[in-house]
Amino acid sequence: MPTSSFMVTTYDTDGLSTIDTGFNVNTAMTIAGSITTFQVTNLNQTNGATTTYMFKLESEVVMMPGDQLFFTFPKEITLKDSECKSDLLVCFVSGNNVKITLTEISNSLEWSMS
Repeated sequence: MPTSSFMVTTYDTDGLSTIDTGFNVNTAMTIAGSITTFQVTNLNQTNGATTTYMFKLESEVVMMPGDQLFFTFPKEITLKDSECKSDLLVCFVSGNNVKITLTEISNSLEWSMS
C-alpha cells in the first residue's frame, strides 16, 4: 500500500512565525475510495470472434502515479496483447491477470485491451 509522509506546522497570527513543527509520519489509506463508474464494452459482438475491450473507470478519489489496480479475467477470455492502450497507465498481463499502474494523476481512466 503506498504511503507518504507529511509535516504539520502551526503559525502565529501573523502567518509567518512558526509556533511548532512536528508529526513527521507516514500515512496510508486503509479504505480505498469508491469507484463510481466501471464499464467494459467489447467492440465486436460476433460470438467467438477476437475483440478489443474498452474499459472506463472513474473514482471519487484522485488516483496518483504509482497507484495500482489488479484484475483477473475469467478463464474463457484469452488476452493476446501484453499491454493496455492508454496514455495514463501501463499494464502487465500474466495469463488472465492484469496489473495496471497509473503514470498520471487522474480520477477518470479509459483504456483498451485485446
